Amino acid sequence: MWAALRIFLQGISLPLVTRVLAGLGFGVATYTGVGSLMSQLQSDVFGQLGSVAGNVLNLLVMARVDDFMRLLFSAATVRLTIKGLTAAGAFSTLKLS
Repeated sequence: MWAALRIFLQGISLPLVTRVLAGLGFGVATYTGVGSLMSQLQSDVFGQLGSVAGNVLNLLVMARVDDFMRLLFSAATVRLTIKGLTAAGAFSTLKLS
């Protein structure tokens, strides 16, 4: 009986551990890739924003366009990360019959 239980647990544990580690690996790669992409994009956009004329730049700062753009980049980062993690299989859905 104990031998059968041991064989059963070994048969279950290897695919489970493999799937968990694969999910974590895809999750880390997705999070790192999206974070790097958005950081580069944000630095490019703010670099171009710095080349705007002084009066226009003052108007944009008073309108808090820089805060709005940071908010958009944060939302896009979260959305892309969740989409990548879902596609990689790191998140699973619960389906009720």
